[in-house]
Amino acid sequence: MPQRPSASVSAALPPEQTASPFPARPESGSLPLRAQAPANSPQTNSTVENRALRIALADALAALAASRHKNVEQERRIQKLEQALGEHERAFQRITTQLNEHQKALLETTRTLTPHPSRLRRLWRTLRYPPVSPALPEAPALEALPPLPPSLPQPPSSLPLPAAHTGPRKILFVAGELDTTGRIYRCERMAAAFASAGVEVRVLECPVVGPDDVLWADALVIWRARISPHVSTMLRLFREQGKPTIFDIDDLVFRPDLAKIEIIDGIRHAATVTEETTCQIFTDLHKTAEDCDMAFTTTVELLDQLFRTGVNPILVLPNTFDHETQQRGRLAARRKQLIGPDGLIRIGYAAGSRTHQRDFKLVSQVMADLLRADNRLRLVLFTLNDTLPLLLTEEFPELNGLEDQIEWRTFVPLVDLPAEMARFDISIIPLEAGNVFCEAKSEIKFFEAALGNVCSIASPTGPFRRIIQHGQNGFLASTAEEWRNVLLMLIQDPALRQKLARNAFHCALWFFGPERLSFLARDAVLSMGQGTESAQANARLIARTQDTTPLIPVVPESETLFLHDHLDQADVSVVITSYNYEHFILEALESVAAQTLPVLDLVVVDDGSTDGSLSLVVAWAEKHTHRFNRLLVLRSAANAGL
Repeated sequence: MPQRPSASVSAALPPEQTASPFPARPESGSLPLRAQAPANSPQTNSTVENRALRIALADALAALAASRHKNVEQERRIQKLEQALGEHERAFQRITTQLNEHQKALLETTRTLTPHPSRLRRLWRTLRYPPVSPALPEAPALEALPPLPPSLPQPPSSLPLPAAHTGPRKILFVAGELDTTGRIYRCERMAAAFASAGVEVRVLECPVVGPDDVLWADALVIWRARISPHVSTMLRLFREQGKPTIFDIDDLVFRPDLAKIEIIDGIRHAATVTEETTCQIFTDLHKTAEDCDMAFTTTVELLDQLFRTGVNPILVLPNTFDHETQQRGRLAARRKQLIGPDGLIRIGYAAGSRTHQRDFKLVSQVMADLLRADNRLRLVLFTLNDTLPLLLTEEFPELNGLEDQIEWRTFVPLVDLPAEMARFDISIIPLEAGNVFCEAKSEIKFFEAALGNVCSIASPTGPFRRIIQHGQNGFLASTAEEWRNVLLMLIQDPALRQKLARNAFHCALWFFGPERLSFLARDAVLSMGQGTESAQANARLIARTQDTTPLIPVVPESETLFLHDHLDQADVSVVITSYNYEHFILEALESVAAQTLPVLDLVVVDDGSTDGSLSLVVAWAEKHTHRFNRLLVLRSAANAGL
C-alpha cells in the first residue's frame, strides 16, 4: 500500500527544538510549530511563507482524503452491484434450467401424441394399454430477479419498534416548500430519523403526491404546505381511511395577526411579499394546521403558539444535524488546528435570510467600536451568489469606513455550512428578545457553530436560555454593554473560546444529534398507537421535551505536544492514558501500530508523568506519523487521576 502524504505539527517542550520551519524527518512530512514572530521581525516573511505551505498542504490532504473517501464509497457501491449482478446471473441460470426442463417435458409429451403410420398398431396399442389423457407439465414459476441495491443505503435501525406496535409503519413526508434548507431539516432528516426506528418512509414534494402515495402510507407529515384543493383532497383521503395527519412547522408562520413589519422585519426587504400576501400565507398555513390531527414542531415556544390555535396533541421534535454534516464540521475544525492562527479574530454573523436587520441592530454599534479599536478583528457576513448581501450594511452607518474589516463570504449549501462557520472564532446570534417571532426561533445557529468548534454569544430567548449555560458552553447577552463585555472577554482569551466551543459541541451531540431524534421519532410512532406502549411513549416525550439541561463533561486542561493529521476519517480512534508508564508505554504503542486497520487514529494523554515516559511517547510519535491518520500527544496541565 503506497504511503500517504501527511502533515504534522509538533510542539516540543524546549522552544529551540521547534525553531526550524523544515521537517526534522522529511519522510514523515512533519511541519514543526514555530513561535509567531513580531510584525517588524525579519522572520515575518518566512512565517507567512510557512503558513502558506501549511494551508496548501492542508488543502491537498483534505482533497486527498475526500478522494479516498469517495473511492471507498464507489468501491462499496461496486461490490454491492457485483453481488446483485451475481444474484441476477444465478437467478437467470435457475430460470434457464427450469425452462430447459419444461422444454424436455413438452417434447416427451408431444412424442406420445405423435400418430403412428400403422392404424392396426395404433388400435393394438389402444387395446393393450388403458386410455390416458396426456397433459402438459406445469410451467415453472419464474422467480423475480433480486432488486439492485439503493443508491443511498438505509440507516441502520438504532432501536427498532416492537413487532406488535399499533402505530404507523409507513409515513409519507410532504414538503410544502421546495429547495429550501427547511425541507432538509424537517423532511429529509426527519424521515431518516423515523427510518432508523424501522419505519418505511417517503419524502415527496406536495404537487407530486398522488393516490398511490396516499394508499401506501399509514400516516402523513405535511410541512409548510398551504391549504389548497390538492392539500384538502390529500387530507380528506387520509381522514376517510382513518390515518393520522400531522402538521409540521418550524417557524411562527401560522398566525395571520403577526404578518406585520413591526414584528417580522424581513417583510420590508422582500421583492414580491407584502404584509397582505404574508397574511394570506399565514392564513393558509393556519387552515392546514386546523385540518390535521396533530402537529410536530421545533421549540416549546412554537408548541405553545400552536396549542393556542387549537392544534392538539403537539410533539417537539427539534432540528438536528446529520452524520455527514457533523463530519464536515469536525474536519474543518481539524484543518484549522493544523494550519494554525493567522493573527486575525473573526466574528461571524451567519444570517440565513434577509430577515435580521433589526436583530443585528442590537450589536451593530458594539461591533463598530470593537473593529475600530482592534485591527485584528474581522466581521464575517454572507451574500447570496456573491451579489445579494444577506445583511444590508447601508442601514448601519456606524459601519462606514470599516469596509476593509468586513469579510463577505458566499452562502454555501447546508451540508457545507458548519465547515464555513469553522472559519469563525466567535459566532454571534443577536435576536430581538421579547419579539414573539424571534422568541420561537430554534437553536440551529448554536449547534452549527459548535460542529465547527466555534463558541457562540446569543440573545436570551427561550430556546437559547435553555441550551446555553452562561460562561460554560456559550454566553447570553441582552444589552449593548453585555454584548461588549462578553465579546471583549472572548477576544482576549483564546483558551476560553476553545473551552466554550468544546462544551457546546458536547451539548450539540446530546440534544441535536441524529441519535436523539431517532429515539424521539420512535416514541412519536408509538404515541400514535394504542395501549400501554402509547401511554409510556407519550410520557417519555413529555419528559424529554422538558429535559434541556446541558450535559457538560469535565475535561481537564491540557496542552498539545505533538499533532499529526492526514485529514481523513478513521472508523476507529484509540486513546491511551499514561502516567509514569515508562516501562510499558512503548509496548502499548507498538500494539496499536500493529493493528490491521489501514486508517486509524491514536491519541495519547499523559497525565503529568514524572518519569521519562513522555519523552519516549513524543519520540515514538515522530517516528510513526506515517502509520496513523491522526496522531496526537496531549499532556494534562495537572494530574487528574483516573
